[in-house]
Amino acid sequence: MSLSQRLFGNAFEAARVFGDRRWDVAVGVFTTLSLVLPRSSWVKRDQGRAFTWKESWDKAEAACKRAIALAPEDASTHQALGECFIAQKRWTEALGYCETAIALAPDSPWSHHMKSRVHVGQEHYQAAVEALETALKIDDSVCWFHYNYGEALFKMGRAEAAISALRRSLELNPGFPWANYYLGLALLDVDGFDEAISCFKAAQTSVPSDAEMFGNAAAYAQHLKHQDQKILDYCQARSQDDKTAERPLDILLVTPYPTYPPKLGAITRMFQEARGLGKQHRLVVASIIFDTQGYEIVEAMEQYCELPLVALMGDNELASIEQPKLIRKYSSRRLTKMLKQLKSINFDIVCFDFIYMAQYRHLFPNAYTVVGEHNIESDLLKRFAALNQSKIAVDKLAKEASAVDDFANADSEALKLAAYEDQQWPLFDLRTVVSVNDRAELLSRCPSSETWVVNNGIDTEATPLLNNWESRKIFFFGTLTYFPNIDGATYFVNEVMPLIWKEEPDMQFCIAGADPPETVLALAKDPRIEVMASPEVMEDVAKDCHLSVVPLRVGSGTRIKILHAMAMGLPVVSTSLGCEGLDGVDGEHLLIRDEPEQIAQAVLAVDRDRILWKNLRTNGRSLVEERYDWQAIYADFECKLFEAWQQNN
Repeated sequence: MSLSQRLFGNAFEAARVFGDRRWDVAVGVFTTLSLVLPRSSWVKRDQGRAFTWKESWDKAEAACKRAIALAPEDASTHQALGECFIAQKRWTEALGYCETAIALAPDSPWSHHMKSRVHVGQEHYQAAVEALETALKIDDSVCWFHYNYGEALFKMGRAEAAISALRRSLELNPGFPWANYYLGLALLDVDGFDEAISCFKAAQTSVPSDAEMFGNAAAYAQHLKHQDQKILDYCQARSQDDKTAERPLDILLVTPYPTYPPKLGAITRMFQEARGLGKQHRLVVASIIFDTQGYEIVEAMEQYCELPLVALMGDNELASIEQPKLIRKYSSRRLTKMLKQLKSINFDIVCFDFIYMAQYRHLFPNAYTVVGEHNIESDLLKRFAALNQSKIAVDKLAKEASAVDDFANADSEALKLAAYEDQQWPLFDLRTVVSVNDRAELLSRCPSSETWVVNNGIDTEATPLLNNWESRKIFFFGTLTYFPNIDGATYFVNEVMPLIWKEEPDMQFCIAGADPPETVLALAKDPRIEVMASPEVMEDVAKDCHLSVVPLRVGSGTRIKILHAMAMGLPVVSTSLGCEGLDGVDGEHLLIRDEPEQIAQAVLAVDRDRILWKNLRTNGRSLVEERYDWQAIYADFECKLFEAWQQNN
C-alpha cells in the first residue's frame, strides 16, 4: 500500500470515528497520523478536538497550541483551542481565541457561532444573539446556528422568537433532538403544553440513549398542564371561603428547592417549617426543582400542604448581569407566572426561604412577609474567598458538582450579594435566622428590623441512639455537592488523617452524603477510606462508626449535621466554624479544635478514653433533646408568627 493510500485511509477512519463519537479511537488514529505527518496542522487540530471530547484537557491544549504554531494564520486552529477552553468553562481564554479566529476569517460563520457559545456560558445572552445573527447572515443553512439562536432567545425570555428559530432548525434537520427539546421548553413558556409534549416525545424517539431524560421532560410538561388547572381550581375554591382573624390563615411558602424528602440540611429545615405551618393553616408551597423528574415529589408534599407547586429551574427572567449570580440563578418565569396566578387568594402571610427568593416579594404587597435566612449568604462567600482557593480549583470542582459554581468569583459576588441583602432585608415585616451570630450580623446592617432566631433542629424521636464503642471508624457526612462539605472532607483526609494514622494506622474514615463528586470519590483509593454515595438512611452508615468530625473551614448559619450526630449518640469533634452558632460547650457536649494537629489529638482522645466518649455522647444527646427538637422549634415559631400577624392587622 502506498503512503498516499495509507494517509487517505487514516484520514477516512478519523472522520468516521469522529462521526461515531468514538473519541478513544479518534485519539489513536490522530496519534498515528501525527507520526506520519508531524508538521500537519489539521492533524494536530483534530487530535486536539478528540482530546477535548475525551476531556483530556492538558493534551487537548498542547495539541491545539501545536496546531496554531504550525499554522498561525489558520482560523480553524484557533477555533479548536477555543472549543477546548469552552469545554472547561474557561470563558475569558475561549473568547480571546474566538476573536482571533474571527479576525483571521471574518466570513467564517463557525467562529461567530463559537463566540455565541462563550457568551451563553457567561449568561451574556444579548451578545450571544448578536453573534448568532452574524453567523446566520453569512450562512442561513446550518441547523446548529438556528438551534443555538433559539436557545439564547429562550434564555433571554423571548419565547416567541425562540420558537420561530427552533422551528427553522428543525426544518433543516427534522430529527435534531436538542432543537425539539428547546422548542418544547419555549412552548411551555407560552403554555403550549400539548405541542411541547409532542416535541419532547420526538426528541425521545430520536435519541434512545437519552430517552429517559426526554421522557421525563414530556411527563413534566403534562404535570404543568394539570398543575395550571389545579391552581385555577384552588383559587376559585378559596374565593368562596370566608376569611376570619382566627386560625387557619392562608400562608404561602416560597422555596428554592422542594421541601421533600427531608434528607439534606436545608431541605430538612424547610420540610419542618412547612409541616409546622401546615398543621395549623391553609398552606401552599411553591418550589423550584432542578430536573424534570423533580415534579414527582408533589404527591409526598400533599401530606403537609394543601397545594404543592413546582417550577423547573432554568427559565430565568431577563436580568442585569450586575445582579448577584444567585439571584439570577433562582429567577424563574414559570414560578413568577404561578405566583401571579395565586395572588387572588390574598395570602395573609408569605414566607420566602433564602435571600435569593426575596426577588418574588413584590408580588405580594399586602401580605405579612417573612424572609428566612439559613445562612448570611454574603458572609459565606466572603469566608470562601478568605480561604484563597485558586480559581482553577473551583472551575475543576464546578465541572464535577454544579453547585460549586455558586462560589466562583466569590469576592465580587459577595459584594453584590451584601448590597442586595441590605436592599431587601428592610422590605420584609420579619426576618428569621438560625443563630444569635447571624442575628447580630443582620441587625448590624439592618438595625430597625424585627429579627428572630429560629434554631436548626433534629427529629430526636425518629433518630435512634447508636452505641458502637468498639468501632474503628470516623464519620463525616453532609451534602457532597456543597463546597464547604467537599472542602471539609478533603481537608480532613489530606491534613488530619495522616496525623491520626501515625499513631493508629488501622483507623478508618467514612464519608457519606448525596452525590459525591469525583474529587471526593477519589479519596477512597486509600483502602482505609470509604465513600458512601447518597445513602437512603444515614443511621445505617453511622452505626458502624464511633465518632463524627465536622472539620469545616467555610460556612454560615449552623450545621444540622452536628445536631444529627449528637442525636445519634456520636461524639463530635468540630472546628470553631463548624459548630458556630450552636450552644454546645467544648469538653462537655463536643470537642472544638481548629488546627490539624489539635483535631487529630482530639479524635485520638475520644477514641482512647471511654469515659470521655460516653460523656460527650450522653451530653450531646441531652442537648439536642432539650434545645434542638424540630417539633418544639416550629410549634413555637407558628405561635409567635400568628401573634405577630395579629398585631400587624
